[in-house]
Parts: sequence; structure tokens; C-alpha cells
Amino acid sequence: MAVPGLAVLPPKLHFLTEAGLVGHALLLRYVENQFFNYSNVYYHGMDDDVMYPSYMVTLTTLVGLAIVRRLMVDNRIGPKAVWILLCLYISKLSMLFMPSKAVLWVSAVLLLAVSPSLLLYKDNSRTDSKMKPWQGYAHAGVVTMSVWFCRETIFEALQWWNGRPLSDGLL
Repeated sequence: MAVPGLAVLPPKLHFLTEAGLVGHALLLRYVENQFFNYSNVYYHGMDDDVMYPSYMVTLTTLVGLAIVRRLMVDNRIGPKAVWILLCLYISKLSMLFMPSKAVLWVSAVLLLAVSPSLLLYKDNSRTDSKMKPWQGYAHAGVVTMSVWFCRETIFEALQWWNGRPLSDGLL
């Protein structure tokens, strides 16, 4: 609970604030994943009521996004920390759709791989991109590697979306 209080540190120590907030977001994701996705954790031994309801995941995501937005407006954290925190908090919503233990981390990896070109290189005053060709190739390579490493969860998501097992040809 004290980590968001790092925002009151002087602007000279913004790196410590950013590292603390990213660590806080990772720890929050881990704890929520443990409480939400593991069916053997119940509240006071009652098998009908789970310990961590889905509205709490949504609420903590919205509060986290509001804190990131406020710190960004106040220039307390830099654009790269904002990008990482946005990806971590938004990918947290994936556990509401797919009840899998690994989907939380896979969604974060995929969102971090796909989103740099959208969040880091946007410039509202110019219509052309600030990304250099080598950066584009690097981003394409990172996306390809992350899709390869996360392919089983992607197939799970496609199966969830389709509602039936995928054909062998698609796999």
C-alpha cells in the first residue's frame, strides 16, 4: 500500500518511483491471479463463495489506470513507465475472460510486444511515425517471438472464442 506513496518523492528520484510502481503492479497481478484463478482458495472454507470476485479485478484495474493517468499528467513518471504500467493493468482484465493460470502473464507479454509502436512512437503534431526501419524490424521480431512462445495460450483463447476445439489444420 505504501508503494503508490512513492509519487511524493522529489522529481530527481523518478526512477525509484517508476521501479516501485512497476513492482507494485507486478505484485498486485500475482496476488490477484493467485486469489482469482486458483479454485482451492476459498473464503472461510465455504465452497460457494470464492475469495476474490471478478468486480475486484475490474476495480483494481480501473484504480491502477487512474493512478497512472494522474501521475502522467503531473509528470511524475516517464512515458516508458506509463507504457509498462498501462500494459500490465490492461492485461489484467484477461483473467476475467479465460480462467487459466498462465493467461495473465501471456497477455502481458503479448501486449508489451505489440503495443510499443502504438504508445511510444505516437506524436500528435506529426502524421509520420518517429520509428526507424530497424526499430520496426526489431518490433516485428519481438512480436513473432512472443507469439511463438505463447502459442498454446493463443490456441486456448481461440478455442474459447470459437466455443469448440480447433481443427487440426489450424493448429
